[in-house]
Amino acid sequence: MEDLTHVDAAGAVRMVDVAAKPVSARVAVAEGVVACSPEALRALSEGRLPKGDGLAVARVAGILAAKRTAELIPLCHPLALEAVDVALAVEDVVRIRASVSLHARTGAEMEALTAVAVAGLTVIDMVKALDRGASLRDVRVAAKSGGASGGWESGSRVVALPPAGVVTVSDRRARSAAPAMANVADLGAGACAPGLACSQPVPPAGADGTARPIHAHGQARSAAPAVGDVSGPLVAAALTRAGAASVTTRVVPDDVAAIREVVSELVAAGCRIVITTGGTGLAPRDVTPEALAPLLKWTIPGLAEGLRAAGAAHTATAALSRSVAGVLEDEGARALVVALPGSVGGVTDAMAYLGPLWAHIVDQLGGGDHPADAPDVTGAAAAVPRDVADPRVLRAEVGPAPIDAAALEASVHRASAGAVVTFTGVVRDHDGGRDVASLTYEAHPDASAELRRLCQDVLSRHPQVSSVAAVHRTGALRVGDVAFAAAVACAHRREAFAACGDLVDAVKAGVPIWKRERFADGTDEWVGA
Repeated sequence: MEDLTHVDAAGAVRMVDVAAKPVSARVAVAEGVVACSPEALRALSEGRLPKGDGLAVARVAGILAAKRTAELIPLCHPLALEAVDVALAVEDVVRIRASVSLHARTGAEMEALTAVAVAGLTVIDMVKALDRGASLRDVRVAAKSGGASGGWESGSRVVALPPAGVVTVSDRRARSAAPAMANVADLGAGACAPGLACSQPVPPAGADGTARPIHAHGQARSAAPAVGDVSGPLVAAALTRAGAASVTTRVVPDDVAAIREVVSELVAAGCRIVITTGGTGLAPRDVTPEALAPLLKWTIPGLAEGLRAAGAAHTATAALSRSVAGVLEDEGARALVVALPGSVGGVTDAMAYLGPLWAHIVDQLGGGDHPADAPDVTGAAAAVPRDVADPRVLRAEVGPAPIDAAALEASVHRASAGAVVTFTGVVRDHDGGRDVASLTYEAHPDASAELRRLCQDVLSRHPQVSSVAAVHRTGALRVGDVAFAAAVACAHRREAFAACGDLVDAVKAGVPIWKRERFADGTDEWVGA
């Protein structure tokens, strides 16, 4: 029963203890649809149901359900939700979308799903006088962020971890000869069985997100960890669950040269995350920090301190760990190198702490920049993440490519959309009575992200909109060129017009784009700078 997280040693179900997990900002988005007759849809949309305003009642029911999920689903933890948003759109079906956000040690997917399910059942209750055959379908998690497993969207990871390496540093000797083959399923995927010299990539996780068990082959050697030294395998399993493309495990003795050699080899072989376990204490043979120091181009003191603090929350001796973190560069490629203690509790706390950080770490290693409003996702005071993608935003781009307004309009069209409203902004030949010869647009590097956020804000204010797209051009433009285009699809024209106008106003006021106008008289001026 060891592989079943919600079953104890006796086979009884249990609620998982999440006390060791760090608090992080979490968002979950769920979707579902209610299918009902055209007559019921019309009455629901127009507020003419015998029971009253079905959309308003269903929205409130969904919010209440999210807050009481732990009372309905036996193994869910009671959570202090910070925001719940439930939106219903009447198209050829009733589309329901719920977003739940909070800061906690466990996620809110079940709360979002419960909100959708109860909102959908409420719709059925409200329309049953007109349609006894109404049905709730396709309730699913659309997106999530936060937590050890990172961000997901439509069942796929938002950010995949690159190849990783795990180095177990140990001077213990195997207490008995190792067998030629050892099953390491109970240690986590890709783990090296105690007593084996192993260097094997970890296979990808199975369809259910759990790591597949493998068999490790090898010969015993003096550097192999003793039975019970499983910190390295635990890290390998955690990296696999977090979505690492592959995980290679190594075992080395407490020796400066050996540690440096294997870490350098892993980075040269393509590992962009290397985690060592063991050798960070105060004993004479604890030399891992000294071995890594010359390899690091720069250190990350805040990450090392955060790891120590995460461990100290559960055991005071974590303060004695000399954990280090830094970046190693190999022929222009960057790798994160982290030294963790060798205890099971230490690596468990550390991997839980690193989980919410992986997306930003991967982005930074790849040369990404800090977004201006990047949330702190590690503590209780962090802001709610704003980067959970809404699949209804089909395009939100700021760049130099010419704009095809017709293609943009076609991209948002759906069979369920009764109206598609587009706006096309073109360069005119005058401004304030002065003749314009040409102009140039420049944008902040985060302009596309801000445009997407504004699109999502508009969708939250206009829940009946089924899809939206917006593109703004940068660079030198001539009179008559398209500078901006937006397209909005909705079941009804009035809401489509309102949403499109709202989006255009929001973009003009909020996207960091500046315009340099050149006039026919040879003068020029910046607008919005």
